[in-house]
Amino acid sequence: MYITNVELIPHPAASSGAVRRVSASCRRLPEPGVLLLSYRLEGDLGRLCTPAPAPPDRADELWRHTCLEAFVQRAGRDGYFEFNFAPSTQWAAYSFEGYRAGMVPLASVPEPQIAVQAGTGVLALTARIVLPVQDALPWRIGLTAVIEDSDNQLSWWALRHTGDKPDFHLAPSFVFEC
Repeated sequence: MYITNVELIPHPAASSGAVRRVSASCRRLPEPGVLLLSYRLEGDLGRLCTPAPAPPDRADELWRHTCLEAFVQRAGRDGYFEFNFAPSTQWAAYSFEGYRAGMVPLASVPEPQIAVQAGTGVLALTARIVLPVQDALPWRIGLTAVIEDSDNQLSWWALRHTGDKPDFHLAPSFVFEC
């Protein structure tokens, strides 16, 4: 299944004057357990705080700054995976046993292939990831973004927000299957 340029919506608790649109897509590739994730931010990039380019490497707490994320859950299961991608090409991958419970780094996944392009008013990031479980069961996907502006204010973008506070870990926000 291919999700084409779905619009992420900002959480009402905080929005960004620097970003006018965030879109994303997800595609399950023919190789077992491989997803291709794409994100596109449009707006005044000069007003965004984005980390400087760096070698692709694992890093924790990427969500504290501009970070693009995917939450992936096997259909019918409580556990899920979280993948974080910074415009610097740093990344993180975690496994959870249930809602915010039993978090451990995913040590067994290969390094994602991340490409970043920035142009006038557009920042695009594509990540090819390999999931640790490579079966044919459907996956429920939540695509999200944390955006930091030049005033160090965060805004949270997702396919669906289900609470008064931004919380990407809530299973009802994993709205797509692939």
